[in-house]
Amino acid sequence: MKKLKKEKDLLKGALTDLESELKNLQFSRKETEKKLLKLSNDLGAMQSQEIKLRQQMAALSNKETKLNKRKSDLKIKMDSLSEKISKVESIEHELKQV
Repeated sequence: MKKLKKEKDLLKGALTDLESELKNLQFSRKETEKKLLKLSNDLGAMQSQEIKLRQQMAALSNKETKLNKRKSDLKIKMDSLSEKISKVESIEHELKQV
């Protein structure tokens, strides 16, 4: 009888240890799930930010292309005006000599 009581006490102690370990594991699991959810949310936010920044870069690239085209057009006009000014100065010079 004493032996059975001792065995029962040992089993009860083992069961208590297992329950304690199970609670610890459940707590760790919940903490890990919280971290995973936070990381998932952070990743989603980062991906959204990446998309937004890529869109901004595309818009800036389009503006840059337009400005380069405008710059080129203005350079052509400026060269043309310089050529005309040069012709006018040449004609003016010829008229002064007459």
